[in-house]
Amino acid sequence: MTLRDGLRLGSLEAGQGWNLRGTDAQVTRAEVQGAVQQVLSGMLDQQALLAGGDWTLQAASARLGSASVTGQVRQTLAGALDLERLDATGGWTLDAGRSEIGSAKVGGAVDLTLRDALLLGDLDAGGRLQLRGTSARLGNLSTGEDTAIELTGDLALQRLQAKGARVQAGNASRLGEMDIEGDLQVRVDHDLLLEQARVAGHAALLHGGSAGSLRFGSLAVARTLQLEGLGDWQGDVAEVQGDLTAAIGSGDFGRLESATGAVRLEAARHLAVDDLHSRQQGLELSAASAELGRASAAGLFRVSTRGDLVLNQGRSGGDMSLVTAAGSLGNVRFGQGVDPSDPQGLVATHLASGGNLLVQADGDVLGGNAEAQLELRMLGRNLRFGRVASLGEDVFLQASGDARQGHGNVFGLVVEAKRDIGVIAGGDLSLPTVLFGGTYSLKAGRDLVVGVGGDLDLNGVAEAGRDLRFDIAGTVALQGVRAGRDVTINSGGAIHIDQFVEAGGNVLLKADKGDVRVSRITSTGLHEGRSIAGDIVLAAAGDIAVAEVESRNGRIQAEGASLLLGDLVAARSVDLLSRGLIRVATSRSGGDQRWSADAGIGFEHLLAKGQALLDGLLDIRGTQLVAEQGAVLRAGVRGGAVVASSIHLQRAEAPSLSLWAGDLVRVADAGIGQRLDLHARDSQLYGRHTGSGQLDLWAEGSGAGQVAQTLALRLEAADIVAPRLHVADALIDTTAARVDLRDARGVERLELRTPLARVRMDNASPSYMADADIQLYELDKAFSLKQDSLLSSTNAYVLHRKLTHQVVVPNFSASHEGEGVPYEGITAARYAEQHLSSGLTLVRLASLLEAARLRGAVVTAWAPSWSQVPLDTRINIDVADERLEGNEVAHWAL
Repeated sequence: MTLRDGLRLGSLEAGQGWNLRGTDAQVTRAEVQGAVQQVLSGMLDQQALLAGGDWTLQAASARLGSASVTGQVRQTLAGALDLERLDATGGWTLDAGRSEIGSAKVGGAVDLTLRDALLLGDLDAGGRLQLRGTSARLGNLSTGEDTAIELTGDLALQRLQAKGARVQAGNASRLGEMDIEGDLQVRVDHDLLLEQARVAGHAALLHGGSAGSLRFGSLAVARTLQLEGLGDWQGDVAEVQGDLTAAIGSGDFGRLESATGAVRLEAARHLAVDDLHSRQQGLELSAASAELGRASAAGLFRVSTRGDLVLNQGRSGGDMSLVTAAGSLGNVRFGQGVDPSDPQGLVATHLASGGNLLVQADGDVLGGNAEAQLELRMLGRNLRFGRVASLGEDVFLQASGDARQGHGNVFGLVVEAKRDIGVIAGGDLSLPTVLFGGTYSLKAGRDLVVGVGGDLDLNGVAEAGRDLRFDIAGTVALQGVRAGRDVTINSGGAIHIDQFVEAGGNVLLKADKGDVRVSRITSTGLHEGRSIAGDIVLAAAGDIAVAEVESRNGRIQAEGASLLLGDLVAARSVDLLSRGLIRVATSRSGGDQRWSADAGIGFEHLLAKGQALLDGLLDIRGTQLVAEQGAVLRAGVRGGAVVASSIHLQRAEAPSLSLWAGDLVRVADAGIGQRLDLHARDSQLYGRHTGSGQLDLWAEGSGAGQVAQTLALRLEAADIVAPRLHVADALIDTTAARVDLRDARGVERLELRTPLARVRMDNASPSYMADADIQLYELDKAFSLKQDSLLSSTNAYVLHRKLTHQVVVPNFSASHEGEGVPYEGITAARYAEQHLSSGLTLVRLASLLEAARLRGAVVTAWAPSWSQVPLDTRINIDVADERLEGNEVAHWAL
């Protein structure tokens, strides 16, 4: 049919084909057994078409009702197309302007080229679909093969089911549901909304513009998922079997998960994901800032940002790292802040790494609890956390902020490691008390090393399997310290440890500008079953106060302003140096004890296997002193200077006891094995000789060459030898039968009491002492005296003796120089006898008597009249021959 004008056709039935050419045509119904070809320069208005062959339509525009074609459909329209329904067994090719299509079911491929918008309700194509145009609003699309949609404008799609799909549009305002058996690629220049997609192959959502809003609801991808574009992305769920990669502008997602592949996310701006998981491989994320809820990876877990990073919960089978870039001042926040009073605070694990764990922030690290199977490293301007732990290796914490600006602080509840712990803080380190029963705050299986530029405040226990070392610029406050080997704490301020310090080896506590205060310090001298040195060294600019100190295989050394110590036990020596006083309850040592104080020294019990050497400028007071190799105590005597200080001992035991005091020495009970020397102004000692043989006794004043004022001794001994006795007033009361005073000088008064003799001397007066067995007198106050039972040997003047005692004196001249063998007798008596006897008187007066006799004068003998002399000035010289013969023994056996 060829028409030069319009056609109005009600119904057409043709046994074969139909060929229509003309301008306009209106067809109500046409049923053609063969092919249909319609070529019109105008519009075709056709309500129904049944064609047994191909259908070819060329027109300016067309408004079509329903068409059923057995074969191919080819439509070319210069203008619009309005098609209600199309059924075709073959393919469909459309080239038109604006088109509205109700539904189409095509057995073959569909190729739609639109120069304007497309409205398509339903499309069911047995072959592939290719759509090109400006914008399209599509309903349900189902294709047996791939689908390709290329639009310069907007795309709205209700549902797409295809073997594969490639969608490119300037904008995709709404993609409802996509079910793709193969791969899916969606590329937009502006906005995207994809509600749901199930993809059996790979999926890619691509954004080509510089800005836009891209959102998806639910994505289920059997292989890989790629998100790419600089726009702002949002998504609810993306579950991927393979790799999940994203390179986007910003993102806010609910759940991103890969079942077998890796997850790699990169965002130019902020990235937020509620759940992010790589079940069998690793996870890598990079963004300007990130906020993650729960994230996990079977392998590597790496998150880096150029700003703040937030992760509520992280898990990894391999290494984990959370890093903010240098210069960004970005903070890392993980988990929830832990309240020390919350019983469940330390139970949850917010970060768990199967390998190493690194948390590094250019700003602060703020978090809850983190643990790693291998090394755990946490670095930041400030660190604040609940619990950090390495289950297999080391923990290293570093707060590198400037303490002058209030940074560099570490605040946590618990730190533990199987091996080493290292902490470096430019500011303060604080671990507050865990109120619900926590037993330690820092625990390292091997070494624990802490360096802090400020204060260290651990209201818990620091524990190391091997060595523990704290280098702290400020104050150290701890509940306790425990180490398998050595403990070293260096503090720029004070050290306060409330409970204990326990170590297998050496312990060093040093406070440069404060006190050292500890309840108990113990070194066992054992590490891993082996014996090691266990020295305990305490040093403080202030006071040192420790209730108990025990070194089972080493020495104890303490130096401070004042030492206030309880019980000390050292396998070796004890050395105490104080710029003030020393106060000790009990000090036991296997070696020497050396104490020096610029003030006083006080102790309850000092028990030394070696020597005890005590030097104090003020008083020394003690309850019990036992030194198995001797003791030397100095109070107020140092470097030639003497201060009026005293020594007061309740009990002292030593083979040699040397006591130096500027004032008084008083010992209530002394056990001396060999030697006793007293250097003091006044001395009072009650004791006993515990050794064999003789007891050496030295007594003199505090300074060199000085004479002591008083000496009062009560000694149980068998034999006493005093090489030097320089005492003005001495009382020696002893059980010794033999006492030898070899060099006595400066003596004003002396009283020596032995079981068999009482020897007295008063060089101020030769007055008779009736209670003395032997009375001596020496004007120059220098003499020697040896008392052996009843025998006295002396070079002093003997004023009298009792008849039961024997005295041996030197046979001396008037110059007091010894001449020959000793002479038995009483010095004063023999001297008086010699000069006052009748024979010697006659000899001395012989010349006078002879002269008188020659002149015939009668001379009578002179006899002294002692009765006129006061009794207290008499010299006992009543030794007339008849008395001597009657009251003395016949001879002495010499």
